[in-house]
Amino acid sequence: IWRFGIGLDIELFMNNMGQFDNKGWKFDENTWANDLLRKIRYLRFNKEEDKLFIKVGALDNVTLGYGFIMDRFCNTLHYPDEKLFGAQFYLNNVSPIGITLQAVTQDFLEFGGKGPEGHKYEGGLVATRLGFRPLKATEIPLLKGLFIGGSYVTDRNQYAPARNWDL
Repeated sequence: IWRFGIGLDIELFMNNMGQFDNKGWKFDENTWANDLLRKIRYLRFNKEEDKLFIKVGALDNVTLGYGFIMDRFCNTLHYPDEKLFGAQFYLNNVSPIGITLQAVTQDFLEFGGKGPEGHKYEGGLVATRLGFRPLKATEIPLLKGLFIGGSYVTDRNQYAPARNWDL
C-alpha cells in the first residue's frame, strides 16, 4: 500500500497426533497480543534502494556495504518457532556528498531482557555502516563514484538468545 509493505504469516501447526494444533490461534485474554504479532512477518517502509528504508520483523538476506563484514544475514534461523523482532534502517545517498547510513539489529528483545538464570541481556547483534561520496558533485566519471565508508558489527552478548542455543 503506497510505500508500505507487510508480510503476513498464517501458520498452521500439527500436533503429534497429526491434527491441527491451536498454537498461535487462541487469542485469549493473556496471549492475544502475542498471537496477533505472530501473524505479521515484517512491516516495511520503502525498498532497500530508496533514500529512506525501514523494516521491522523478520530480516532475510541483509548485506551491509559490499558484504565483507555482513553478508546475507538473516534472523530467521529458528523460524517459525521463534520469531525475532529485528530492524533495518537505511539512509541512502543523501546530501550533496552522498551520505549513506545503514543500521541493523537482529532482535530488539535482547536489549534489556533477562535470561533464564536472571542474567540481564546487554543487547545482541548491532551492525552499522556509514559512508559518503566526497566527489559526487564532480563530473569526472571514475571519481564521482568513489565511495569511502566504514562498517562496525558487534554481538554485545554472544550468549544471549538466538534463543538459548544448545551449545
